[in-house]
Amino acid sequence: MTDDDFSKLVKVTAEISVSAGTVLFRQGDESNAFYIVKSGKIRIVQNCNDDGSGGRELAILKDGEFFGEMGVIEDSPRMATAVVQEDSALLKVKRSDFDNLMALNPGIAMKIMVTITRRFKPDPAIINAPQPQQQMSSSPSKSGMVIVANSITGGAGVTTLVCNLAYELQKATKGKVVVLDGSTQFGDLPVFLDVIPKLTLYQLSEETDVTMEMLNKGYVHKTAFNLDLVAAPMKPEQADVITTDLLRVLVNNLQTEYDFVVIDTYSLMQEPVLTLLELADVILYVMTPDIPAMKNCRLWMELVKKLEFLEEKIKIVVNKYDERGAVDVKAIEEKLGNKAFAILPCDHVGVVDCINKGVLFNVARPNDLLALKIVELAKKIANPDADMSTPVSEKGGFWGVIKQRFGLGV
Repeated sequence: MTDDDFSKLVKVTAEISVSAGTVLFRQGDESNAFYIVKSGKIRIVQNCNDDGSGGRELAILKDGEFFGEMGVIEDSPRMATAVVQEDSALLKVKRSDFDNLMALNPGIAMKIMVTITRRFKPDPAIINAPQPQQQMSSSPSKSGMVIVANSITGGAGVTTLVCNLAYELQKATKGKVVVLDGSTQFGDLPVFLDVIPKLTLYQLSEETDVTMEMLNKGYVHKTAFNLDLVAAPMKPEQADVITTDLLRVLVNNLQTEYDFVVIDTYSLMQEPVLTLLELADVILYVMTPDIPAMKNCRLWMELVKKLEFLEEKIKIVVNKYDERGAVDVKAIEEKLGNKAFAILPCDHVGVVDCINKGVLFNVARPNDLLALKIVELAKKIANPDADMSTPVSEKGGFWGVIKQRFGLGV
């Protein structure tokens, strides 16, 4: 962190001096603070002895780095032990002050999120190293497209888009499509897809070896819409066991079986969401056409830029658009410096009615403008080189429905 960052942190931190050999906290302890190294070295280790020796070393942290933040962010026990390797000066941020820090200093919050993601990012050399079974195979394994929908604005319509987009991708390509509920605390995909899952990510976390063969024995649920579903835990407290390693292995396995893996996420930029965004081939950022959503989208884009995500995989979807009260799309594009990939009209009554009846919007109302625009979006993703030059007014709305009904070239 910069000197300016440190000056901001001083207002909500207490500086402490700790001697070499001190165990700051142990694996399994309550997370009541996080720390920033002002000077010195801190060893982060798992499964060590009581005195901090031995165990599996995760990191050696030096000046300007921080640790202990995940337990504070997620309100979960310590995942590792922190041992002072040499006399150190630390800035201690109590949990009670952490929310204020994040709210008052969004720039620091972004740096924390960037560091979290890079810390858990696997070594590319390890990822790309050929495994024995790969060396024995003469043909490359299938690799389906991973599409992740995300928004840091609650109520943007991410889950509705995921379900209906997945349905239209299957229709457009006749391929195999699975939806993964990455909203690990309060996932709604089973409700939208009218499924009661028996096995979820919670039970999957207890498996020692995740394979596609094992997933097909109860973790992948069939739906009435030609889609498969992998469900999130049924209780919020079960989400704590869903690790980034599990998500990586799961998505990699699903890619070998399916043409499209469409993933729902929640509205906090925490480690599981950042991992899924990293794994995506296409990221759909879903925003509503209003000033707060524009602000959130701009902050989100600054974050993913710092994370060095490829710009070409990020697509902005303006959802719930109603020209009578919404911010003009051109103004949104100018403010964000990014062209909207899709504009989906508002149909609150129709969407809620379909959810309550346990049927997808695009199944129940295929001729409505919203459904037609989702069809267009699916085709644009499935076949990005296709000619999408037909004007919007020709494809949907009143005249679009009239043309379709009377076979006039729609």
